Amino acid sequence: MTLRSGQLWSALLLALSLGLTACQEPPPAPPRAERPDLSFTDFTLRQANPTGKPAWELRTPQIVYNSDKSAAQLTKPLGFLYDESGKVLYEIEGDRGSIEGENAEIIRISGNVIARQKQAPGAVLKGEELEWRPNQQTFDLRRNVIGTYRDVVLKGKEGRFDVRQQQLELIGPMVATLKQGEILSELRTSSPRWLLAEKRLLAPNPLQAERRDRSQLKGQGRSQRGELLLDPQILILQQQVEVDALDPVAQLRGEDLRWNLPQNLVDSPVAVQGFYPAEQTTVRGDRGQANLNAQLIQLEGNAESFSAKDQARLQANRLIWNQKTAEATAIGGARYQRSRLSL
Repeated sequence: MTLRSGQLWSALLLALSLGLTACQEPPPAPPRAERPDLSFTDFTLRQANPTGKPAWELRTPQIVYNSDKSAAQLTKPLGFLYDESGKVLYEIEGDRGSIEGENAEIIRISGNVIARQKQAPGAVLKGEELEWRPNQQTFDLRRNVIGTYRDVVLKGKEGRFDVRQQQLELIGPMVATLKQGEILSELRTSSPRWLLAEKRLLAPNPLQAERRDRSQLKGQGRSQRGELLLDPQILILQQQVEVDALDPVAQLRGEDLRWNLPQNLVDSPVAVQGFYPAEQTTVRGDRGQANLNAQLIQLEGNAESFSAKDQARLQANRLIWNQKTAEATAIGGARYQRSRLSL
């Protein structure tokens, strides 16, 4: 059976009233009894957009309508959200559900809820409860919310999804796990926004990141806000940024550090500083790139290195610091000062 949302309740009530109409004078009415439930199988509810294309659709193998409660109970509901051309954008399913309102203003789905993105990039959202408002093209996910895209998994407590913008706004704490080969990275923040079509996660609040190689912690990062590019897993850290390599120790500081997590490369388009405790050396420049695996950093624009041990300063247009050999190479306009001799 197929009905449009505005026809659902009027059709059910009409069927109920016709069923109770008699062809002869009724006897004195007994005490009024509750109206029976109405049950339908293979039920489909569909709503079209202004151009006549489907906007959304809800299917269920069984629907039970209770006239006194003005609600419909669904078994194994399956919902579809369409784009303006009539192509399926999202598919939603769960163990059970209900419909509220004369025009199906609210559809609730619970138990093993899954919302699948049917077009690229193909993300999947899960939760235990979903509140769908078809006319507003939004749905809220609650309890153990999980979003997945390839080898990226996001976990939170609650989220609101805007179908038009293809945006999931997570509410409260969130943990994102990223895996590529032996590299496992973890990002923690609160109330980020996941732009599914753009494959970006925007973090307007403080965040922390960890990078592991073969289960060993190799690096950490912190900032006041940031952004995660899910493909190719680049973490953009902004405002009061700290990125620390742990083996060996190297500390990078700046206002805009872009950390390629799988390759362990850090790029800064603005001023950046590096500190190497074992060598007692600080380097800085107007911009720079660091290869934390190779233990190399290249700085450009007013670049310099300073050794606290030797009180030695090297300045140049471009400078390369090699942590393995504790050597600095200056290129262009080099100037060197030293006020202490090594013994």
